[in-house]
Amino acid sequence: FLEEELRLNKCSTSELIEKYYLDNIKEQRSAEHSKYGRISVKCYYETSEQKLYVEVLHAADLIALDANGLSDPFVIIELCPNHVFPMVKGQRTQVKAKTLHPVYDELFYFSVSSEQCRRKSACIVFTVMDHDWLSTNDFAGEAVLPMNVIYGLNRPHITGGVKNVQPTVLKLTRPKANVKSILKMLDGRIDKEAQDFVKKLRELEKFMEDD
Repeated sequence: FLEEELRLNKCSTSELIEKYYLDNIKEQRSAEHSKYGRISVKCYYETSEQKLYVEVLHAADLIALDANGLSDPFVIIELCPNHVFPMVKGQRTQVKAKTLHPVYDELFYFSVSSEQCRRKSACIVFTVMDHDWLSTNDFAGEAVLPMNVIYGLNRPHITGGVKNVQPTVLKLTRPKANVKSILKMLDGRIDKEAQDFVKKLRELEKFMEDD
């Protein structure tokens, strides 16, 4: 255990952040049931346009975060890690009011190179939030899709692109243990990349305190 810690301390901040996403993918794959619900998406990389298309279809069995036993969910779509996609802004769906089974059917695209998408840790993070009209939005769960399973990148092209891709169903998780362990590693680091990531994860950690 100590050896592992020493090895990780030698890693660059970028490497530790990559490890965080890879660990989350592993955890999601091994999760037996989706306590926090599921999200259905379609993704496709169109080489001729250098665009990654992401369609958020719907989510199901979300956890209720409002007093009325429902939620007002929306989904944030981000390409991670940030150092692989530094110029790419996250995008978000509309808010669906009072439901635990929101239907979105919204299509987004990101202009990115296939080299970026082929990096080992490249992934799409889907974060489901509960929109709160009066205070801060609540975190419902997240799902990570590794880009190496996306058609048009490491898998063959599909005629008709994203609309002919089979949907992927991802389990939502709340990666509490992974957040804890990377915070321990990055907390003392003074580079901006580490500090920004720590700030982002501290927010996430606050949401998971009741788990």
